[in-house]
Amino acid sequence: MGQSLGLAETGDLASGRMPAVRHARNRRAAESPDSDLDFAYAYRANLLLIGTEAAVTKLVCSLWATFDEPLMIRRSGDLLRLPPSSEPVGTMIIHGLETLTDYEQRALKDWLVVRDGRTRVISTASTSLLPMVEAGVFNDSLYYRLNVVCIDLNTPR
Repeated sequence: MGQSLGLAETGDLASGRMPAVRHARNRRAAESPDSDLDFAYAYRANLLLIGTEAAVTKLVCSLWATFDEPLMIRRSGDLLRLPPSSEPVGTMIIHGLETLTDYEQRALKDWLVVRDGRTRVISTASTSLLPMVEAGVFNDSLYYRLNVVCIDLNTPR
């Protein structure tokens, strides 16, 4: 499960000044001070942004300069159209992750497996997806693939 950073902990995203971020998939290593990763790594990882559309849009715009080209964007409510896995995609932005159908979730997971880390995914959701995963409504392996670093903008300051 990804590490959740509260807004108060996020630092200045536009300038790249960030607190150390631990890779949350390795809980044992996360407890060691040597496992801290700098933000240069964290912003290269898949990000899950949770919050209102205005808040996550502002954060995505502040990260815009770090995106690899070419870029692919899926807006909330749009059908998910994935390019052939051989086509270069540096960064994919998926708004409204919770609105993906079961078919779109499976297709995205399969596409990302074939891509094998060659595409960074920045996804947004209005609420935590964990209850959807626990209820079996959201694909758990896709969730864990996308939730490497989680920035929860709904966390009180």
